[in-house]
Amino acid sequence: MAPEQSFKPLSPPQARMWTALPPLQLRGTGTAQVESLDHYLIRLVDLVGITHDRMLEICNAAAGQILFPPHGTSSPFLCNETELEARIAAIERLTGQNDLLRHGTPWACSAVMGVHAFSSAARARRWCPVCYLQWDVDRSAEPLTWSIEIKKLCSLHGSELVDRCRSCGKAQPVRTHYRARRACRFCRTPLGWDAEPVSAHLTPLDRWVESQVDQVIELCSDPAQEKLPADRFHQFLEAFSVMHGDRADLPSALRSVVSLWSYAPATKISLKMLVNLAGMHGCSVLDILLDPVRTAQREPFFGFWQGFDYLPLTPRSRLRGSVRLQVALRNLLRRAAVCYLPSLALVADHAGCKQPEILHVQNQVLAAYRQARRVQHGKHKSKLFEQAIQPALDALGLIQIKRVMLYKIVPEIVTASRLDKTDARRIAETALILRRAKRAHDASLAVLPDTARDTVWLQ
Repeated sequence: MAPEQSFKPLSPPQARMWTALPPLQLRGTGTAQVESLDHYLIRLVDLVGITHDRMLEICNAAAGQILFPPHGTSSPFLCNETELEARIAAIERLTGQNDLLRHGTPWACSAVMGVHAFSSAARARRWCPVCYLQWDVDRSAEPLTWSIEIKKLCSLHGSELVDRCRSCGKAQPVRTHYRARRACRFCRTPLGWDAEPVSAHLTPLDRWVESQVDQVIELCSDPAQEKLPADRFHQFLEAFSVMHGDRADLPSALRSVVSLWSYAPATKISLKMLVNLAGMHGCSVLDILLDPVRTAQREPFFGFWQGFDYLPLTPRSRLRGSVRLQVALRNLLRRAAVCYLPSLALVADHAGCKQPEILHVQNQVLAAYRQARRVQHGKHKSKLFEQAIQPALDALGLIQIKRVMLYKIVPEIVTASRLDKTDARRIAETALILRRAKRAHDASLAVLPDTARDTVWLQ
């Protein structure tokens, strides 16, 4: 008779947990080369053997809402939208990788950064040719840093990140299948080649910018890193204003950003702006994010070097259109009981906010405005009101822009639009807010010195 065998249950750490999707692990966690969650999802699709769109349908079904739009061309994980946390949580639940996959995104900084703070809305796929040439199916992954707009080089090989096939010159789709990603979608030419490193030819400033991106991504990839509080950047600005706000040598670009946040304190920032500010203050981006008050109290860099130059990134105006639009929308919402809420396109036009910049306005502001406008337009004739705004703006140009003076233009609005006095007064209130937004736009173009217009401050 065989000896009796004893069977011991698995201890909790060894117990297997059933998951709807394979418990695939994120690669490179805790390093600056952490795999992006976008690429993780592409590997997961390949492992399961389904299409990318079918995977998104599964994620949407698990979440009970449409979190992932079909056929999208931009990353659903690089934007700080209200759905970001829900998108990450849906994939983590399906794979059993709870609280782990979020570190393949900028989640840790998402409360501090604005929408599309790390990359533009319409992002082209980029890659390192040497990484593709040396690809190892078992270990390689496309890092999150490839998706960061101001990151120009591969941190491993020092080669320039490219976004076009060198044979046919065409950009590559973001959602190309895993097994086909390393060949051109159009001419089938391999996208990996032995590119020459260019890191040795970078200026010290360029190398410093590259290192700042790596440090921020390494912070985000740390499994022990909690989400940073939303007020970190505002703590820095408040402490900076107290210590250095009245300095005569304060650069105009730095002075403008301090005044901007006092004007629109709810506005969030971009990685571009953080890098620029850190360069001017003589600190790192992590110093501002992790220890804002003590960092702000240091002697700034521009105080030692009179020849400091601004970071050569994308030029923007001092007060970007999205901030002006957001302020105008908030003002209209505050006066919604006594003014007419015009179309978003009309408000954006007067605020000097182009269509792509509307994406940078806080989602809750846009949602609140659209909801208030739907409620109001159940009572008013929107077309007639919209046509009455221009005569009101023309009349406002002849008087001082003060609310107590609005009664003077009401008769002109009545004559031009055939509205009654009550509705004409509502149009006058709207025109006053739009005129102030237009003046803020004009001031941002006229007041700014030429040297400051060529610098980067806001995304």
